[in-house]
Amino acid sequence: MLGEGREMLKLSNARKKLTKIIDFPFVFLDEENNEISPGDELSNKLNNILDGKNLYIKRIIKQRKILGDKIGTINNIDLYLYPNINIDDLEEKNCFNIMVIGETGVGKSTWIHCLLNYLEEIDIEEKIRYLLFDEKQKQEKYEKIYGKKSLSSSITDIQEIYLIPANKLVNKPIQVIDTTGFGDNRGIEYDNKIIKDIYDLFMNNEIHYINAICLILKATETRAHERMKYLTDKLFSLFGEDVKANFIIIFTFVDNFNNLPIIKVLKNEGMNFSKIFGNIKNLPIFSFNNKAYFDDDINFYNSIFQNNTKNFEDLFDYISCLEPSSLDK
Repeated sequence: MLGEGREMLKLSNARKKLTKIIDFPFVFLDEENNEISPGDELSNKLNNILDGKNLYIKRIIKQRKILGDKIGTINNIDLYLYPNINIDDLEEKNCFNIMVIGETGVGKSTWIHCLLNYLEEIDIEEKIRYLLFDEKQKQEKYEKIYGKKSLSSSITDIQEIYLIPANKLVNKPIQVIDTTGFGDNRGIEYDNKIIKDIYDLFMNNEIHYINAICLILKATETRAHERMKYLTDKLFSLFGEDVKANFIIIFTFVDNFNNLPIIKVLKNEGMNFSKIFGNIKNLPIFSFNNKAYFDDDINFYNSIFQNNTKNFEDLFDYISCLEPSSLDK
């Protein structure tokens, strides 16, 4: 495309052509890796630059003010704990209330962190990521309340509500209601306690409506085990028919966005998904791969990262169109 009429094509015109196929900000580099200034772009012709030499472009990584304290590093990416915000500090208290529910091990907590990084517009090439909460702090808080816990227990053992202020992508504050992971080795009796904890959480925190209940499921799951069926039935019995329209299915561990084994599992009659939610083809389903946010292999994860971003965009477009469901009943 740039070769046509190259003798007359200025770099500034080349930029206009490139921006139609490149969706990120960039700067031109000469063969010695020196940046070509905007002024030179207006005067330099492409054939003068390319006379036996190479022309490169470099993606511009936006500079940002980093929020919170650094709490660790993973895969050469620095992790920062997002500042805790109280809803009373916000002038606008009309929030999106989003509850996140799932079994232990489906990537629920990591997905919440990915959600935060999407909202903060973190780019894949940036070497920082935000965490909405610190797992170690949660562990310490749990042990102060309940004593030492076994390693096989769910990390998220305390119901928590986290607040993310409104931003350029979402025009309302978001309250993320993070629930305890179901299905660890403590059995159904403990899962029953979780259901009661969820009920108490809403009763005691003056949350009167819910915008979305995100049910996190592992996309690689290949069988309809009893825990998953139990979880589905219990959740629906807790919230009832009135909240059915606010359920959203979130798939994690997605490598191939066109091949999801979990779909076949959900169609299993023993799962009761069809009875509760209707035809799975009509369900609001959004797919993600959490690892794309926390791995430094940019080349491998770039397309997956972009898929994640698009699905987060679609998710919030969908949530913004939902009628909030009252929990007062």
